[in-house]
Amino acid sequence: KLTLTASDLAVMVLSSKNVSEDSIVAILPFLRGEIIASLARGVEECTINGDTTGTHMDTDVEAAGATDRRTLWKGYRKHAIANGYSVDFNGAGRGWDFESFMAVRAKHGKYGINPAELFWLLSLQGFFKSLSLKDTAGNALVTTADKMPAATVMTGVLGSLGGSQIAVSEFQRDD
Repeated sequence: KLTLTASDLAVMVLSSKNVSEDSIVAILPFLRGEIIASLARGVEECTINGDTTGTHMDTDVEAAGATDRRTLWKGYRKHAIANGYSVDFNGAGRGWDFESFMAVRAKHGKYGINPAELFWLLSLQGFFKSLSLKDTAGNALVTTADKMPAATVMTGVLGSLGGSQIAVSEFQRDD
């Protein structure tokens, strides 16, 4: 059984009547676009970092208060932490390497079999670090043309990893 509960996400814009009437550029379509972008950013941030529990998993959100958009619903990180789906890239001899990424994928169990159904959500720092990804032996995996036809050293782009697309978000935390 699944229960869906609606949550409100709002934006407030203050604009004077003079701006909308006297502006050379039509200001209301511009403001509408900014409002839509702000709402989309709110959905993205909560989907990643949301936590509805009494004490939020991030202390900076706790300090922001109950009206913070990251308190509307439980996000990816909260579900992963609550279910023990974490892999420590710094612990147990792990590093920022391909094997650690595959350990994350292995946590998906039967849902991690088809890489086309998955995506990697990376922070900006994580993405730039992944542009020079190596295996545990220190061999470059994505930077040279012999390993990857569209090598990152030539393109500066890493579109997929282990067969799964990469999504980069400014809201994905590094801590």
